Amino acid sequence: MAWPQTDKRPISGDCRFDDQQGKENNASIDFYSQDYSFVFPNANESKNYERQTSQEAVRFNHNGYILTVYPNGKPAQS
Repeated sequence: MAWPQTDKRPISGDCRFDDQQGKENNASIDFYSQDYSFVFPNANESKNYERQTSQEAVRFNHNGYILTVYPNGKPAQS
């Protein structure tokens, strides 16, 4: 999780990612090593958060922070 254009340091750690499909369902993320829990209702996408999905990551942009989840594990840095 990062806060672009701020002095806050990014945090990372293992998490549980539950990605429910359908407009009435939610994507939820619970950090194991942090005291953070997030719920992103699918019905609110493009209203109060933006979601970007790629083959290796799902990114949520909301209220000044960006939360990136790697469902299959974070790729090694090159």
